[in-house]
Amino acid sequence: MSIAEKLTTIAENEQKVYDAGREAERDRLYEISYSSMTYVSMFLYAFAGYAWTDETYNPTKAIVMNSLTNAGFMFYYSQITDTKVDINLGASAPAQSSSIFAHSKIKTIRKLIIPEGNYIDFTNQFTNAKKLENITIEGVIKKNFNIQWSPLSVVSMKNIIEHLKNHKGTAEENTYTLSFSDDCWARLNADSAPPQEDTWQLYVQNVLGINT
Repeated sequence: MSIAEKLTTIAENEQKVYDAGREAERDRLYEISYSSMTYVSMFLYAFAGYAWTDETYNPTKAIVMNSLTNAGFMFYYSQITDTKVDINLGASAPAQSSSIFAHSKIKTIRKLIIPEGNYIDFTNQFTNAKKLENITIEGVIKKNFNIQWSPLSVVSMKNIIEHLKNHKGTAEENTYTLSFSDDCWARLNADSAPPQEDTWQLYVQNVLGINT
């Protein structure tokens, strides 16, 4: 091996060692953070503010909450564009959960899991989340879902509607509201017709018993 080749190998190994050390430190940081958050059940402002970007935000596992969790303002004004991991809201609604995604620059929520028994209200969770286009729901949306600020994709809108609890014929009929922007409703109706009714708004209202 020539001297030039040896120097090249040394440089490559130095980079590998540096990258491995950086990843190990990242994993250690998140393990400490997750342990602390789990212990005190706190995600309050966990990833909020301008310091959290796609570069600084690299969670190592799903975010999971419980009935004691304070998840208020978790991504408030966050600059990240992708949640990167699943967000599980827990078997029952978090104790505090105001404005989880409010004012964030998040464009993609990989998966928002709403387990059976969780009755979280989404009236103000997405306030001014003006970049959000992609969201996948798992579970059932049982109360209000207000996402009128977000320029959602058609796929995301259909996914949300598919996961709304059907309140038709129950005591909760016409109690809750699904809110998309006028532009979102227009794009959704232009894309395709609902399974029943002439528009998706009428489908949500007349078939699912939810206001729009």
